[in-house]
Amino acid sequence: MKKNFLYMLSMIMVALVSCSLTACNDDDDEEEGGSGKSGGQQSVLVGTWKTTWDWQTSSSGTGGYSIFTFRADGTGTDSGSNQDYDAYGKKVDAPYTWNDNFRWELAEYDAYLKTGTVLIRYTGSSSAMSKTFVLEGNKLIMDNYTYIKQ
Repeated sequence: MKKNFLYMLSMIMVALVSCSLTACNDDDDEEEGGSGKSGGQQSVLVGTWKTTWDWQTSSSGTGGYSIFTFRADGTGTDSGSNQDYDAYGKKVDAPYTWNDNFRWELAEYDAYLKTGTVLIRYTGSSSAMSKTFVLEGNKLIMDNYTYIKQ
């Protein structure tokens, strides 16, 4: 009798432990650190991002700045200015400025690695551009340029 009781008690314990282990799955982690997109993850890019400096490629060449604005409603603006310089570092022509509207969506984002891909479709364009990015605090690294959140 005592042997049967211990056997039944050990079987119940095994069943309880196996049920508790199968109740833990990876779905709980997706909200915090998985890949994919959701409203919360979409917000990682929302804001205005400006290049970290008003750049000039060399004493002769091109200089300027770039600003990306990502809005929560999925719209945005790509704006900035380029200036051409001669071999002596003097401005050659009037600067070229742009202010282009686009729609955007987060194609994928890994909250743990802080990396992702954003799809940008400029107004009037039928195709989307895919841009890979990395977030480091208030820095956005995209297309080999570093942007600071404004």
